Amino acid sequence: FDTIEDALAQVERMIAQGASIIDVGGESTRPAGAEFVTEEEEIARIAPIIQAIKAKYDVLVSIDTYKTATARVALEAGADILNDVWAGLYDGQMLALAAEKDVPIILMHNQKEEIYNDVTEDVCVFLNQRAQAALEAGVAKENIWIDPGFGFAKNVQHNIDLLKGLDKVVE
Repeated sequence: FDTIEDALAQVERMIAQGASIIDVGGESTRPAGAEFVTEEEEIARIAPIIQAIKAKYDVLVSIDTYKTATARVALEAGADILNDVWAGLYDGQMLALAAEKDVPIILMHNQKEEIYNDVTEDVCVFLNQRAQAALEAGVAKENIWIDPGFGFAKNVQHNIDLLKGLDKVVE
């Protein structure tokens, strides 16, 4: 949404449909083909929208970014949750920010290629490693949320297998 008015209209629709968390992003994090956006552009896109959402609605806001500088500005603008599609691996500072600000962080499984021995086991190993890294960075256990990353470096069969094994992911 290119304007605050359009974004707020969408937020209102989402809340009316039952959303309790609004995920705001200034750069597409879709699995493939997304164009890179600089931190400055991403911040310019997300900060005013987050401020407007928080001023108008009583709803949690997550910031969908892998860039710590963007995440920091988003938290200052009122975001409540960090949502990182690279699980803190991009610039090495996201986990420290989550610990410093004592906010939840969503750690998503993502990798560059669709190569797995066992997709469910591989995702579990990765998410456990990233959760441990978050704990070591000082993130409170209850603030570590995980996302198996459906669609990210996974083909249809991987997604089906992962969905079938989802109980293992959340153990």
